[in-house]
Amino acid sequence: MSKYEILVDKINNSLHVALLKNGKLDDLYMDIQTKSPRWAEIYLGKVVKIDKILNAAFIDLGDDKYGYLPVKHAYIQGIKRQKNTLISQLLKTGDMIIVQVKSEMTRGGYEEHEKLPRLTMKLQLFGRTLNYSPNVKKLLHAPRLSKSDLAGVTSELKSLDGGWFIRDSINNFKDEETLAEAAKLHKLWTGLKILVDDSKTGAKPKLIFKGPDATRRALIDYAAHEIEMIEIADDFAYENAIKWCERYAPDLSVKIIQPRLDSYKEKQNFDLFEFRDITAAIEELDNSNVPLKSGGSIIIECTRAMTVIDVNLGSGSDVIKANTEAAIEIARQIRLRNICGMIVVDFISMQHKNDRHSILKKLEQESESDPANPQLHGFTRLSNFEITRRRRTHSLKEKNHSLTVEYSYVTANSK
Repeated sequence: MSKYEILVDKINNSLHVALLKNGKLDDLYMDIQTKSPRWAEIYLGKVVKIDKILNAAFIDLGDDKYGYLPVKHAYIQGIKRQKNTLISQLLKTGDMIIVQVKSEMTRGGYEEHEKLPRLTMKLQLFGRTLNYSPNVKKLLHAPRLSKSDLAGVTSELKSLDGGWFIRDSINNFKDEETLAEAAKLHKLWTGLKILVDDSKTGAKPKLIFKGPDATRRALIDYAAHEIEMIEIADDFAYENAIKWCERYAPDLSVKIIQPRLDSYKEKQNFDLFEFRDITAAIEELDNSNVPLKSGGSIIIECTRAMTVIDVNLGSGSDVIKANTEAAIEIARQIRLRNICGMIVVDFISMQHKNDRHSILKKLEQESESDPANPQLHGFTRLSNFEITRRRRTHSLKEKNHSLTVEYSYVTANSK
């Protein structure tokens, strides 16, 4: 069984969270200093424009922050949606609505709406085994779960308000632990709803609820795995993690430690990532060329439309062996770099269908632990492999460019 460790430190005022699998860097989370809305934040927003061409609304979130709400993510309780529903049938300019950041803004979009964070009115609060949707009455579960996995909790969850998504991490917990988490998420929303109702009186857009920080995202995303240790060098991050774990993950509270600094004269000079020898591995993520042990390499090129990954064969390497090694590394690099959207992989040409099938299975296996749940679409007629991966937070490339974009929406052109 794989051993997981989580390392947390603050570097240049940004929270860095590294996840190690059997001692090797396997995933990376970062919270950068930015004024743009973050993933999973909940806002009381004001509709400032209805765009009939895009069939979407632009939302003022307060403090010069704006977001983009497409019709498919607009939800008004009591109104039955049709396939051809228009945004103008659901909202009008001036409406005050509750929205959540579904995906953070992108850099370099062609149009104004492409640069804005994407919003949804289908709210979610995230736990370790459950996602709670207070305004959508549905009970869904991860595809890998069977009815026998859910037998102990489904009837109880159906009796509660709102909707629930049961994550595959439920197999790591007892039914009573899952139900206790459901009660806490329900209670959290009850408190938020009171805050929301009070805020509507003033009718000013504002932040209602902060989304999970990098540490909590890592703990939530990897709840299905056995975490052996959580080492946190930053005092503030340490206190936050302790408080959150005491409430939502008591089993992890005993695994949180601070680095032993007896051999260091000045704590402020301590670098946990340097001490654990993963700084070089993180710095290598800036490179487009990733060498493979077989002598080959993969080349990662990100464009506006998609990310292209090319697999190169080393001298004397076996094609299938090189492609298999590349598949393992590609799944890892996609996680580490947080590459989202359309991804096209050009593997070394394989003559036999069975060989292509084995590469597909290897990618499926290596992608199982990816929190963003990438969709593997298989080989095209041109023998390229297609992947799509949903976007939540900024890619590593965007974060490494110190994304502090301040943007505004020009209401003068809103008519």
